[in-house]
Amino acid sequence: MQQDRGEILGNAGEKDARTETALAAAGVEVDEAIVAEGRRQFAQNAEEEKVRAEAAQIPRAPFIEGFGGIKTGGVLPDVELLKTDGSKALLSTVSGGRVTVLGIWSGPHGPGDDLLSIWRDWSKKCPEVTFVGVGSFAPLADTAAWETANAEKFPFPLFVDPAGPQPRPARPLDEASDEEKDAFRKATSEHYRSLATVKIAGILPPLPSTIVLDAAGKLVGWCDGFGPAYSDGIANLLLRAGVKLAAADVPAKVWTAAETTPEVPEPVGAQLKIGAMVPDFTSQTLEGKDVKLSDLIGKVVILDFWARWCGPCLVAMPHTQKVAARYKEQGVIVLGSCTNDMRAKFEDWMKANASKYPDIVWAHDKAERTPERASNKLFGVTGIPTQFIIDRTGKVVDIVVSYKEGEVILDAALAKAGVNVDAETVAKAKQQRALRGE
Repeated sequence: MQQDRGEILGNAGEKDARTETALAAAGVEVDEAIVAEGRRQFAQNAEEEKVRAEAAQIPRAPFIEGFGGIKTGGVLPDVELLKTDGSKALLSTVSGGRVTVLGIWSGPHGPGDDLLSIWRDWSKKCPEVTFVGVGSFAPLADTAAWETANAEKFPFPLFVDPAGPQPRPARPLDEASDEEKDAFRKATSEHYRSLATVKIAGILPPLPSTIVLDAAGKLVGWCDGFGPAYSDGIANLLLRAGVKLAAADVPAKVWTAAETTPEVPEPVGAQLKIGAMVPDFTSQTLEGKDVKLSDLIGKVVILDFWARWCGPCLVAMPHTQKVAARYKEQGVIVLGSCTNDMRAKFEDWMKANASKYPDIVWAHDKAERTPERASNKLFGVTGIPTQFIIDRTGKVVDIVVSYKEGEVILDAALAKAGVNVDAETVAKAKQQRALRGE
């Protein structure tokens, strides 16, 4: 079969059976169970590649208009920053009335040599532009030490977010008391709200991020992260800020206003906490039947937020199916709620794949990719797959984010909802959570 001989990309985990399956297709004798698993993995590869190909066909500007709640042309709210000598400075005074490139990164070790190299190149090309760095999630002393050690690499003003490092639990959360867990979550929530970037725009952007302001201090746009298109993104934003570039520095593609749609990152939402009563919402099955979460009261529910385009979600599905099958006799039901995805794409995926996971109830959020989708508005989910374990009364007893081959964290979480889970599985999950740093 052709699918048995597909290109082997990445790693399917400790039980990667694709090589053996390819050998079987070439006539080598291989155990049938291994071949079956390999075929499943090849099919999953094909689905992921299809999603990537679809995404690649959609032109995307190498920059983003708007920044959280601030629209292009808006003025960023003023926030207080720290200089590396410990003195204070307001964001409004940093630019000095010039076009400004403001870089924000995480940690005391700077944004990386590749990004700094691009900054140095652009600062030489555009001496009339101010370049400024802000270190987040880092102690002041560590950032100051980095600045001293990298003065030649980073000849720009450097500031520190006064919020400082992210809080850390005193001990692993699975060993902490409920009071200690609540205190840690409260401290973490307060820390995020106190971050300069969150105060400015109501969001926590990917780090590193680069914001461009015009000479009047108004937002032009920003670049998320760092990649091959980063330099083109900066060039486009500088042009939009009124900077005149030499012909050799003008990017191959200059994006016009008509070609770009302002993209407003969603506000940071507080994730629904363990111990909270789950909010009700309605989603629709492939056949269009409504599924209300409240109708499942009396069952132990694994509410699994996933999307067709999410690679980690697809990797987790075979294990989630095994959990659904193993514990269904104890009243456990898995509701696979497709989020941040279009209905037509959900239907196509379901028709091709749902039969592999017969013990999962599949449904789709009709809010699709809007901020009104349940995962965002009601549950505060920022990454998928995220699985909420809900007891028979409707209370959230645990939350499992992501999955790695061989993990039994989801299995053990069911014990907190009164499901009979063997002691060996619970012990193994405790070790795995410790490795995660949870």
